[in-house]
Amino acid sequence: MTKFLILASTLLLLLFGNVTPSPAAPGKCNISKKEAFEVLKGFDPRAKVTGVRQSPVEGLCEVSLKVGDKTALVYIDASKKNLVVGSIVDVKTKVNLTQQRMTDINRIDTSKIPLDDALVLGKADAKYKVIVFDDPD
Repeated sequence: MTKFLILASTLLLLLFGNVTPSPAAPGKCNISKKEAFEVLKGFDPRAKVTGVRQSPVEGLCEVSLKVGDKTALVYIDASKKNLVVGSIVDVKTKVNLTQQRMTDINRIDTSKIPLDDALVLGKADAKYKVIVFDDPD
């Protein structure tokens, strides 16, 4: 957790530090996972880039990454000179698009959770199910 916070703090320093912005190249995201890792490895070489796709903002690539068990989203412009850390909010609808994407990335398909050794209480065919996890250690 601490290392993730250090990475996030470092990224925020870049965002709010003395950085001269350069205009982002317009167009579609054309950065590979390897290129995104090259941009980010100076911040934390343990960060694993899990995906790169077009962000809701033209000229920015959305980069999803994992540091330990934490997932984060950052944005890199097409020139690979600018890193953006923070949320993208749709001004018209006031929807936090970054948070919406984080929810999608972290969604768990409960139908894939093995219940072979589960203790089932109530009706097995109930409309709603509650799955409780416990750590035996």
